[in-house]
Amino acid sequence: MTGPTKAYKIAIVGVGSVALNNYIPFLAEQDDLELGYFNRTAERANSAAQRHPGPVFASIGEVGAWRPDIAFVLTSERVRLEFAQELVARDVPRLFLEKPLAAALGQTNVTEDDFFAARDFVRSASRAGCEVAINFNYRSFELVARARKLVQEGSLGVLTTISARAHYACWSHCLDLIGFFGGPIERLNAIAGEQSRSGPGMDAVDLAVSFRTSDGAIGSVVGSAASPWQHALFEISLEYQHGRIVLSDLDGSMTVFRSDERYVDSVRLGADSSRWNRYDSSFRAALTSYLASVRSEIAPPVTAVDGLRELQVEAAIRRSSATGHAIDIEKDFPL
Repeated sequence: MTGPTKAYKIAIVGVGSVALNNYIPFLAEQDDLELGYFNRTAERANSAAQRHPGPVFASIGEVGAWRPDIAFVLTSERVRLEFAQELVARDVPRLFLEKPLAAALGQTNVTEDDFFAARDFVRSASRAGCEVAINFNYRSFELVARARKLVQEGSLGVLTTISARAHYACWSHCLDLIGFFGGPIERLNAIAGEQSRSGPGMDAVDLAVSFRTSDGAIGSVVGSAASPWQHALFEISLEYQHGRIVLSDLDGSMTVFRSDERYVDSVRLGADSSRWNRYDSSFRAALTSYLASVRSEIAPPVTAVDGLRELQVEAAIRRSSATGHAIDIEKDFPL
């Protein structure tokens, strides 16, 4: 005979469009979760509570007094660390943060200071016994999971080279996927464009980065704010000893080339689905995995260290592009 299911209090901190569209509806479906809301603009929190009932808090202090089991910090990246620090100080035992972990000047202008501030936060959270998880939901794309399984089967052999490009809206995800498949980037050299380029809601210089990973692969990645939104928002090509995998856009397509076969395997979106359907589905998959780890009391699938490694690379890119020198990442930006 099984005992009663444990109920978890979930505080939603930051009720923007992603929270309203991709987090709250899924979390509200779970029988063992109770939701509460905080947003600096109270109308947004009230609107969420009307759709999916739960208490609305006027301050982070009230959030802490509610004693949530998990706080989902879904604010702008510019203030994410500020709220996360306050929640740790109020003894919230688990945090789930959007990416990037910190970006005080916005996600197109991550600085060295962002990395060091995030590292200090992660260390303080660990000392306080607070478990921090990050949502790199591109890992939860169906085609990324298929590619990962194919690699783990071993028939493709060792990864040798990586080439990627990304719209800045997907930049941190692309850097994370490079590490996900190739191991942490250990050394890089970066060059920045001479002028800013504009895209929807973004204005930043282009970046080109060459790198070597801890697993011995070498590669390059190019980022831009000006890539047309209608084009693939990212592409990554993984070259192995015995084949190649190419992933494109938001779960849009995967092509597999094998050196011992005459044919190419290709998977693409069907006519009844869009990349935005797949984007939405990736949140559900990522949250399903995360909640399973909470219920099983095991480590989250994507940890604070994963979030730090992405910021570590971003910090190294900024220093390299400013100085013109190659950066030994672990030496200059140790975790």
